[in-house]
Amino acid sequence: MKKRVAVMCVSKKSNEFYSDYLEAIFAKTIDFFHYSLDENGFENMIKADLYLVCSTSSNVFEYSMSCIPENSNVVISSITFKKNSIKKVKQIPKDSNVLMVNLSKNMAMEAISTLNRIGINDINFIPLGPIDNMKDINEYKDIKIAVTCGESRYIPDFVEEVIDLGGRVFTERVLVEMILKLDISEIMGTKPFKSYIQELAERDYGIDELSRKVSNIELKFDLVLDSIDIGVIGIDVNNRIFEFNKAAENILHMKKDDALGKTTDESLPFMPLNVYKDNLLTNDVKLITIKGVLISLRTTSIVENENFKGYFAIIERFKDEEDKQRKLRLQLLNRGHKAKYTFDDIKGNCPILKKVKQIAEKMSKSNASILIYGESGTGKELFAHAIHNASPRSDMPFVAINCAALPENLLESELFGYEEGAFTGAKKGGKAGLFEYAHTGTLFLDEIENMSQSLQVKLLRVLQEKEVIRIGSEKIINIDVKIIAASNENIKDMVEQGKFRKDLYYRINALPINIPPLRDRKDDVLLITDEIKKSIGTSFELSDEVKNIFINYEWEGNIRELRNVIEYLAYVDKPFINIEDLPATFLEEINFNEISYARNYDNTLLMEILPSEKLEKYMYVLKTLYNAKKENISLGRKNISELSKNSECHLSEQEVRTIISYLSKKQLVVVSRGRKGTELTLKGVEMVEKKVQMDNK
Repeated sequence: MKKRVAVMCVSKKSNEFYSDYLEAIFAKTIDFFHYSLDENGFENMIKADLYLVCSTSSNVFEYSMSCIPENSNVVISSITFKKNSIKKVKQIPKDSNVLMVNLSKNMAMEAISTLNRIGINDINFIPLGPIDNMKDINEYKDIKIAVTCGESRYIPDFVEEVIDLGGRVFTERVLVEMILKLDISEIMGTKPFKSYIQELAERDYGIDELSRKVSNIELKFDLVLDSIDIGVIGIDVNNRIFEFNKAAENILHMKKDDALGKTTDESLPFMPLNVYKDNLLTNDVKLITIKGVLISLRTTSIVENENFKGYFAIIERFKDEEDKQRKLRLQLLNRGHKAKYTFDDIKGNCPILKKVKQIAEKMSKSNASILIYGESGTGKELFAHAIHNASPRSDMPFVAINCAALPENLLESELFGYEEGAFTGAKKGGKAGLFEYAHTGTLFLDEIENMSQSLQVKLLRVLQEKEVIRIGSEKIINIDVKIIAASNENIKDMVEQGKFRKDLYYRINALPINIPPLRDRKDDVLLITDEIKKSIGTSFELSDEVKNIFINYEWEGNIRELRNVIEYLAYVDKPFINIEDLPATFLEEINFNEISYARNYDNTLLMEILPSEKLEKYMYVLKTLYNAKKENISLGRKNISELSKNSECHLSEQEVRTIISYLSKKQLVVVSRGRKGTELTLKGVEMVEKKVQMDNK
């Protein structure tokens, strides 16, 4: 039976374009159902075996993901160009101003990002969509070259040279992920698939990822093995060789026909493979010498239905520092470079947070860079930890650095490392950089907006080439790092102001996440308050007034500010917190005139709060304390009793004690020891003032 795949695009035209490629490769195994925002929308999609999300622009991605049933197979598309289509672009003179024209400005920016990823980053592309074309046409009249992705109709008339790249196509990763998730691995051996992969301008799916995911020994990796530089030798449970790719031929100087069907003892006696026959060490790494050349040998098992079926020996010519990097990574995992939090640690029940968590969890499965936006204190690092722990890299290092915390030269040495003697004060023996430490894991760059322009250039090169060069060295070190960046600022605005490199922005903004501020999550404030109280081991209760203030407060410092207030209140060491107990700095920022206690005091409600038969006596005590508060005078029970003798409401000291005890339980007064006596709370002040207003009407 054919698999069912729902393809989700922004426009019908994009669906038609992708349909040709998908049908050519998968027609015999998949039935495609196409949905687009401009035609039939995503709300009524079929129940599919897999959802291919092509609507990845930031303004529709969240909506697209929300339409997919939970626990579904999802592949988030990434697109690239064909080799032939970008030849003319590579011939454009360096630093030229060139229009990038597409259906929208966002889509034009995505096209620029793809070209940057391929390595075309020395051209000043200006994104342009149809609406911009109408508004800003005069601003671009000096530009003579335009590049487009099949949308030449939107190119301004004054442009002299048009380079049409045609539509962008799916990357290798998209197709391989579809194949693996649908369990149709036979497709990878077909001619249409192989031809399609060879035509791509970039390759983005490595043999390591493939070998970790494939369990079918009969697949033999024919799809990619002959086009990569990594040697792959497939060995079955009987220790016989069933696969031997071209790279293995080149590395070992041996013909494939001389190895296939033979045991490793017969054909590869110089390789230590017998150890894996009975006791397979998955991903075990050895450094061996063959004909004077250092070779890195690692293995990965083939398991089907929990049964061992053999293994793959993966060989590479030894790369500079590779063995040292591996040992460092193992040490790092024991030195605290681990993500501490998961999505379960991000507390909140409001819909906006739940949606952000859902999107972030799905994004975590991708190797694409993630940019987290959010005000200070919203929990950006918490999200970064959670994304790493939900990703396929969760067992590898999570390394974090704040780009605002270090000066430029120190930040550079921390990120890229340095060799001995590279600069004054450099450690003897040099030092590995954070990119090396994070190899195969995740690097979190907090407050990336504070990175200098010169460092941005170096960071961009690392992200594009997937390699670093330590300061003072010429050696290239290959790295595999997932980037999560975070910013308090709108980086897009910084790009327009020339404060942040445009090409780097496109590179790191592949998958954006916007964390809502605490003031937009009012329903979560008290829940988070309780969680913070638990975490610091305190158990005080908040009065209704304080709860109301917490819910309506702006929390400009977000969760970090809330935590500071809770920690302060813990040191107040009172079981019940009233407004007067809040920090002075916190109280200064509160506009009490804007705080509503949701009370409409009338005589009926007053009688519900105060005993009706003694309402006059209770109000006398409240008004007496009110006047004392205005005159900044302290009163005790005895003082109130003495004052009452000069009024029409005579009260004994015992009666005053009973009334004050009752008023305290209703949170209308606070009873203090010593000279401070008894004081009205803000709730009590409000009650007296409302009563006075009613009496004056």
